[in-house]
Amino acid sequence: MLEVRSDTGEGRRRQFNDDVQSVTTSTQVESSTPPSNALTMSCTEFMGLDQATKQAVTTEVIAGNRTIVNPNNTSLAVVLAEAMCTHEPNSTVNTALGGPPA
Repeated sequence: MLEVRSDTGEGRRRQFNDDVQSVTTSTQVESSTPPSNALTMSCTEFMGLDQATKQAVTTEVIAGNRTIVNPNNTSLAVVLAEAMCTHEPNSTVNTALGGPPA
């Protein structure tokens, strides 16, 4: 038998929002102090760091609206920096996140 559903999308949106919240809360990392060279750190050095230090570096870099990433999106900044640094290892984390050359 064929079942016809008239889903307006509200249920899917609610499930998506629940899933995003679940991922966001389950991927929290412990905080760390950013290294003194956070604003000038090379992508090569960044890629060798642990997650907590990567988070600290990107949080420092996006603070003060210096980049294209909103300062409240620290998790996005880490993912974006990792992706950009993979493709441009000779860049700095700051420029990888859309900031001015340091």
